[in-house]
Amino acid sequence: MLKQLAAEWMTRQVLQVRPDAPVFAALEVMAEQRVRHVLVMTDEALVGIVSNRDVVRAALLHPERRLDLHQARVADVMTPVPLVTTWPGATLAEVAEAMRSKRVSALPVFDGDKVAGIITTDDILAAVAAPDPAPTRRPDL
Repeated sequence: MLKQLAAEWMTRQVLQVRPDAPVFAALEVMAEQRVRHVLVMTDEALVGIVSNRDVVRAALLHPERRLDLHQARVADVMTPVPLVTTWPGATLAEVAEAMRSKRVSALPVFDGDKVAGIITTDDILAAVAAPDPAPTRRPDL
């Protein structure tokens, strides 16, 4: 199963927000879609990724400033490029190793210079938990 490709498990419908959007808007998208990561893009260009963990980290870094989710912008809390990324032909083992070694839970997937999707630890777990396909039997047996 870890020899399967990122293209088989990645999410192709990428959720995105603009860097100037309020942090609250990014959290709304995450809550409505039940995800923990949203790509931050300007037109076609990836400029970062924001996760619920980024928001918590920003709030804890400067507790005296109190993070105002309606005033703070996504650019203030996101992880900016360069990001750890992958490509559709990467194996799940390669993706998992990149996530483990870089201590991240999501990788944007690039096909050439275009964002093709996102793959997360949830996708890796889904692949691991998926039942193995039934072995094919020869018709003459």
